[in-house]
Amino acid sequence: MKSFSRPLIEDSAIESFLTKCLDINSIADRYKLNVYNQEAIEEISTKIRDVEAAVANTDSRDTLDNKSCRRGTYRDDGIRDSLRRRIVSELIEGERLDCDDDIALGKGGAKPRNISPVANRQAYFFTGLPASGKSSLVNRTADILGAYILDSDFAKRKLPEYSSPAGANLVHREASKIVFGGSKAAPCLSKFCIFNGFNIVLPKVGSDYDELIEEREALRNQGYSVHLTTTIIPRQLATFRAFRRFEQTGRYVPLSLVFDGYANDPNLTYYRAMTETLLGGDAGWASLAAVCTLESQPKLIGKHGKDNPAEFLDGGSK
Repeated sequence: MKSFSRPLIEDSAIESFLTKCLDINSIADRYKLNVYNQEAIEEISTKIRDVEAAVANTDSRDTLDNKSCRRGTYRDDGIRDSLRRRIVSELIEGERLDCDDDIALGKGGAKPRNISPVANRQAYFFTGLPASGKSSLVNRTADILGAYILDSDFAKRKLPEYSSPAGANLVHREASKIVFGGSKAAPCLSKFCIFNGFNIVLPKVGSDYDELIEEREALRNQGYSVHLTTTIIPRQLATFRAFRRFEQTGRYVPLSLVFDGYANDPNLTYYRAMTETLLGGDAGWASLAAVCTLESQPKLIGKHGKDNPAEFLDGGSK
């Protein structure tokens, strides 16, 4: 798929994107945050430029197939396979942590907290832009409905290369293999969950409608009822949140990918699913719902069908 994301590789282009396109000081003022003076903008622009360059340098290289990208201790294929198997076991056996950033090798899993996994063959897709507020909704849903979280980001944080500037990009394919599989022989988290019929939550961007339907049908063929919940938020605010997260934690999602690449596609995917369902052309969703995450309390703004997590996540009802 062709990307329409603008390149953020020069300081002037980044500064213009932050101040004119995102208008970061207007958003900061609206949410009573400290505004950015020119010195602060120049400093953060340099950091974005450097991490964008690191990401671009890894676009055709990753830890799954390229040994040179791996840390020395885990470079050998046999040792690497053992590492992946260990991570699968940790995800299966360990409960999720309060903060995703605390996940590390030997620490944190994908099990729901304070409740045994429930085997009702229910699958809950959560879609929306990066930094749109999916994670908190996903975590609450998993803990209330006894569901495993199938999120490759959990596996990424356990891989040693993740801590490098472009680490998320380097380990993306390998983390996906750990969670969703890539061969019949290798263990993965999703195979374990589906074999046992456990409830699962799957956070995704959801920008590709056909891809989402393909994943849904694969689960339905395994006897699952599949629900879709979408976080609705303007792309400008989601991109600003991604910017703030990078500033505070160092975790980077390419800002132009959020603003230009994904843009409004997750919202359009949801409304297409709702339209086709209401017109009778698609009966594959057990339920659909949209949740506005502009404020700290999510608000249900649309629903079809029963038993969607949005019904108990809604904090904006009067």
